[in-house]
Amino acid sequence: MHRQAFRLFSSLALCLVLAAGPTAGLASEGLDGVNVGRLLQPHPDAPEEMKQFSFLVGEFDCELTFTQQDGSKVSSRGRWVGYYTLNGYAFQDDWYSELGYRGTTWRSYDDAKGRWVNNWLMAGTDEAPGFVKGFFYGNMADGEMVLEAQGSDTRGAYIDRIRFSDIETSGFTWSMSRSYDGGETWLENVAVNRARRVSRTPAG
Repeated sequence: MHRQAFRLFSSLALCLVLAAGPTAGLASEGLDGVNVGRLLQPHPDAPEEMKQFSFLVGEFDCELTFTQQDGSKVSSRGRWVGYYTLNGYAFQDDWYSELGYRGTTWRSYDDAKGRWVNNWLMAGTDEAPGFVKGFFYGNMADGEMVLEAQGSDTRGAYIDRIRFSDIETSGFTWSMSRSYDGGETWLENVAVNRARRVSRTPAG
C-alpha cells in the first residue's frame, strides 16, 4: 500500500512539473508577456513596415480565376484569413479553396535588407501547383504591395509577380503576372483573386 501511494504521489508530482515547466521556463526567460494568439496589429517594437499588411487582417470571401498553360480558365471561391503572429513580429494568412486546396503564406519584413520576405506552403504536400515553390521578395509602393519570385515549368524559367491593388477597407485585388523572358514582357493576370471583407477579426 505504501509503495502504491508513493508511485501515485510520484506520478502526480511529475504531472505538475510537466504542466508548470514551460510556463515557469517562459517566465524565467522574460517571455511571460508573449502573445501567441492571432493578433490584429503588429508589435509596437516591430519595424514600421509591418503595418503595411494591416489591410489583410480579418476574413475575406474570394473569387479566384486562374489561367492554365493551355489558356483555359479555372474559377473557384475561397476564404482568406489574415492575422499578425509571433507576438506581432510576422504576418500569416491562410487560404481555403472550395476545390480542396489549403495553404498558408508566411510574411516577414527583413529590416536589414529593406524588403518583405514571403513564402507559400500548402497543407499535406511540398508542391505548389501553378505557383512558385520558394520565396517572394518585394515592397509596398504607390499604395500597392508588389512581390516577385523565380520559378520554372515546362516552358522554362519565369518570374512571377504578385500584386495587391485596389486596397480598401472593403477588400482588395490580388493578381499574378508571369514573364518568361526575364521581365521584358509579361503574361498579365495569370491569376486574379478579388477579395471582399466579411469580418475585421480572424476566426480562431
